[in-house]
Amino acid sequence: MPVVLHVDVDAYFVQCEALRDPRLLGRPVAVQQHQDIISVSHSARAAGVTKHMPPAQARRLLSKVGGEVVHVFSEAGMRISYRPYREMSAALMRLLKSLPSCAVVEKASIDEAFILCEVQLADSAHPLQQGARLAEDVRAAARSELGLVVSVGVAGNKLLAKLASRVAKPDGVHVVDGQALGKMLAETPVERLPGMGGKVADALRSIGISSIAQLQGISDTQLVAQLALRPATAARLVAWGRGDDEAVVVEQGPSKSMQVQMSLTPVPLPMPPSHSAQGVSAAGGGTVGMLMPLPTAGVEPRARLASLLRVMARDLLSRVLLDRHQENRWPHKLAAGVVTQMPQGPPANSRGSSKGCSFPPPSLIDAPSATSGHGGSDGRGQPRDRARSWDIRRP
Repeated sequence: MPVVLHVDVDAYFVQCEALRDPRLLGRPVAVQQHQDIISVSHSARAAGVTKHMPPAQARRLLSKVGGEVVHVFSEAGMRISYRPYREMSAALMRLLKSLPSCAVVEKASIDEAFILCEVQLADSAHPLQQGARLAEDVRAAARSELGLVVSVGVAGNKLLAKLASRVAKPDGVHVVDGQALGKMLAETPVERLPGMGGKVADALRSIGISSIAQLQGISDTQLVAQLALRPATAARLVAWGRGDDEAVVVEQGPSKSMQVQMSLTPVPLPMPPSHSAQGVSAAGGGTVGMLMPLPTAGVEPRARLASLLRVMARDLLSRVLLDRHQENRWPHKLAAGVVTQMPQGPPANSRGSSKGCSFPPPSLIDAPSATSGHGGSDGRGQPRDRARSWDIRRP
């Protein structure tokens, strides 16, 4: 039988920030991006903090227990950058691929991966027991080599392994054998099925189906008739209700394009307290400690646009150089685009323009100077006014 592991880093962004700032280790911590909480430590959850909670509310709850809300990593000028998170993710994937018995590693997201376990037929242990041993090896290696705490689900297919890793949190391993399967399906809500949250989950609940196991009592034709689901979606739901999943673990190649973009706020907004207290100015200029709209007339927009484009170009180049180191390749095309939209208007009111050219050859790139002095502004998650992007495309 195939044995699949799903490796999921517990509170990934919180752990990355704690590794960058040891002062956060062991404390209740939540990570903020724009006006959203994107990652919450286990101890912060115990204090009542949840993902997508308003940062001000999370800050009030954590202040009572000695915790803290920290902002995602930002380059100079408050431009949000996932650079340290991408680098840690790449290190984790390299580590997983280096471990014995990891036949195939499929990156599922920045903080999770599927592993196809290489089952040893000569081993007297059951294949799932072999998978459990590999899971412990993964957890030990992630902690010792990278300082990361991960949870691992072990099962006979990708669906069950992913559901099991959720059960294993925090800092554990959960193996789905015959006895554990029925219990897990009965206790897991339908919205945890991949891609089945939101309207699909609401529709299922409207006909009395709230857990995955309850899908066993309905046919795909009934789902199509009662909920107007596509036949393929209905058939997949029924199969998942039994715990069946035919998806295979496949190693994903590197992306064919790379993009850097930012949205500018249509209204003045204060920076997070941690940044405004330092007297930081946004990379695009404007008032200190504030994120400012970009004027549409006069001389100032040109200077601020030039500043923003330099910041974005440096960010993009740093990613290109990292990708070159990891994948031994170089882009061949560069595109720059701008989209303007009224703050409260529909997307149909937006206008866009783009230009493309050949990407400069490596011989023209001065890596040390090009990768220093990152900066920028993050837009703070407000309605889009203007967005600019650089996009690299590869053969």
